[in-house]
Amino acid sequence: MQALKPPPTHGDMGKSLDRSSWVQGPQSEAIGPCLMWRWCVDDAGYGRVTFRPRWASTLTHHVAFCVEHCLTLCDMELLTSVGLLILHVCDTPACINPRHLVLGTKKDNTADMLTKERSKSHLSFDAVRAIFLDTRKGEIVAEDYGVSKGVIHAIWSRQNFGWATKDLPKVVRRLGPARQK
Repeated sequence: MQALKPPPTHGDMGKSLDRSSWVQGPQSEAIGPCLMWRWCVDDAGYGRVTFRPRWASTLTHHVAFCVEHCLTLCDMELLTSVGLLILHVCDTPACINPRHLVLGTKKDNTADMLTKERSKSHLSFDAVRAIFLDTRKGEIVAEDYGVSKGVIHAIWSRQNFGWATKDLPKVVRRLGPARQK
């Protein structure tokens, strides 16, 4: 059995990384179709690696995406600065399989999360749409869905999940007697 070597140390973040030493090296292990990062992972399960000279901690799936698409980590920083993210289509945070990584926005990630029902919120896409169209009092709707009144009002005002309700008509809600003018 071959002893594991430490992950490769790469120099400057502006340099291109070698695909063969990164994706196919001893730092990844094939588990099903995923290539799992075997070294340091953060609390959310995402692989982490540190680069010199700044000793900046970087997400390993970002590095795998850069290697696959001949980008530098500086290019990756530029992409993230304009709101683009690297998304896992496999929903496995430690996966570094380039075929499982796509470029997208936070909105794309949230939509994917709700579609696959892996949201920390227990509200599904259909539930959000039903809440938006519900004309009952916020307290009653909140109780029915097991969420706070604030969540209901944020959905109604499209502050939260606006992308899920953008095609729905604005609902006129009757104000209670205390709020009527």
